[in-house]
Amino acid sequence: MKVRDKLYKKWLITRNYVFLNKYKLYRNKIAVINKIYRDCFYNDILTKSDNTKKMWDDINLLINKKRPSSHIEKLQVDNKQYVQPITIANCLNDFFCDVPSTLAVQLPNSD
Repeated sequence: MKVRDKLYKKWLITRNYVFLNKYKLYRNKIAVINKIYRDCFYNDILTKSDNTKKMWDDINLLINKKRPSSHIEKLQVDNKQYVQPITIANCLNDFFCDVPSTLAVQLPNSD
């Protein structure tokens, strides 16, 4: 890569096409080598993973995927604000437990 960079700098200064052609040759070879290295690296990660969760953690790390934060600081229900984690959990539990009965009331009566 150092040789490639030096050739590019020489071409910028002199505008001699000999340096440009050598630069392109090095650039293309480095691109091929990088692709082969990347493929081997990804293949190693996927084949060496015995644990599926570990494999997906590695894949998410490679693609730079961040997990969203699921921490709720505060929750407001019926003009009351809750900040304690246990009360927030209980409020969410009550809400989701009441969903079926709320939907059942909204359904029309059938014969």
